[in-house]
Amino acid sequence: MNRHTVTVVRPGVVDYLGDPSPGTEFQLDGCVLAPRGSSEVNDFSQTVLEDVTLFCPAGADVRASDLVRWNGRTYSVQGTPSVWESPFSDWTPGQQVALTRVEG
Repeated sequence: MNRHTVTVVRPGVVDYLGDPSPGTEFQLDGCVLAPRGSSEVNDFSQTVLEDVTLFCPAGADVRASDLVRWNGRTYSVQGTPSVWESPFSDWTPGQQVALTRVEG
């Protein structure tokens, strides 16, 4: 199984005065990506949605508002990342993150 390094892009926020703060980026090692399929948006455009599941190490700081860059493509996180937990022990092997890339 090939493990990959992805870049997590955390957008900046806007403060109460309307001033934006810069976002941050960091590398996340030991990840595995698996395709979930793709679909087309039927609104007379040529938009294609590509869905991927990112499996990352336990404790990875990935949030619903983040973007993930991998292999020259940028994906948005869909929903809250899920943590795997063993029902038989305290072992937490990792997190599962649903990603979608919009092309077109």
